[in-house]
Amino acid sequence: MLATYYQLVQLNKAIAVQRESARISRERLTIAEAAKNIGTASGLQVVQAQLDLSTDSASALDLRAQQAATTTRLNALIGRDPATPTVVDADMPVAGTLDLAQIQGAARQANSAVQRARQQQIAADLGVKELRGALFPQVDVFANYGYTKSTSAVGILQSNQALGPDYGARVSIPLFRGFQARSAMEVAKLQREQAALTTEQVELDLEEGVLNAWTTYTSPHSASPWKKPTSPAAARKWTSRWIASVSVRSRAWNYAMCNKAWWLLKDGCSWPATKPNSPSYS
Repeated sequence: MLATYYQLVQLNKAIAVQRESARISRERLTIAEAAKNIGTASGLQVVQAQLDLSTDSASALDLRAQQAATTTRLNALIGRDPATPTVVDADMPVAGTLDLAQIQGAARQANSAVQRARQQQIAADLGVKELRGALFPQVDVFANYGYTKSTSAVGILQSNQALGPDYGARVSIPLFRGFQARSAMEVAKLQREQAALTTEQVELDLEEGVLNAWTTYTSPHSASPWKKPTSPAAARKWTSRWIASVSVRSRAWNYAMCNKAWWLLKDGCSWPATKPNSPSYS
């Protein structure tokens, strides 16, 4: 339920971002059409802007469909009518610090599949011990205290009465059973090995799931790719990426300044004599 809830929060944020992206694409299309009309841009730029706007609009529609499906699923998990409007928080709570070893231990103790596999392994071990015990001699001891009385209308003994304890011991030695016990023992050993392998496989699957979830959880908290590196090789790579980013933003700023100049000249305004301040890139 919590995963569905926060997925809905994430979809709401994604829809807001996609709407802003569509608005920017619409403005780019307007600028490209105006530039084409005055002869400073080609039709290819207009087509590219139209394509970007169509892509952003389609992405927004897809996110809305996912939002509706997630809302329906959340209502079903809560036990409400699927058509009930649902309002969720705008932000996700800040995640606290977690210990991987503690999470792995808790998962091993609480996972039902691991517990079931361990119980099956214990049952297989007991089955082997039970069959192994049947191969050895068996001693049974019994004891009781009884009272019996019988009468007869004819014969020498007209009545018989017995009173007292009765005890003893029985010893049974298995000599030959047609190798049935040995065959059953081999089958039980194979079942025990299979149960051990199943338990190990279930534990490995659990470890994989926990590690994947841990990687997903810790990925947003990892170091930023724009953090200044320490090694020379990483420093050269970081410098090239920073220069590429500055170059892209510089072209975007120059394009915006040219567009602003065109609108000022169109409205009959004069371009300021002073040079505007250059943008700061950090």
